[in-house]
Amino acid sequence: MCNITMFEKLVGSREEVFKGIAQKTTYGKDALFKKDIVYSPNSGGLAYKSKYKVKHVPPQLKKWTKAVQEAKKDMGIKKGEMVLVKGKLATQARKIFSA
Repeated sequence: MCNITMFEKLVGSREEVFKGIAQKTTYGKDALFKKDIVYSPNSGGLAYKSKYKVKHVPPQLKKWTKAVQEAKKDMGIKKGEMVLVKGKLATQARKIFSA
């Protein structure tokens, strides 16, 4: 026997997909499945998770973030401390970034 669930519809709204009435939201590669949809009680509705949130971080942004972290470490700033990236911290981060 198969463990495939039978849906009433192939394509439906986000709410229908979340409730299990439909299989996906649209035709094509941009379709959202049940695993991509999250119920958000604060907003009172359904919101979808971005599939590409972590995958599509530009490499330059990653490099800049690492440079700022290194500059903070060199300057003796604690790990959880919030600091604006200005002045001495920014210049030191730029040196690390360009190196």
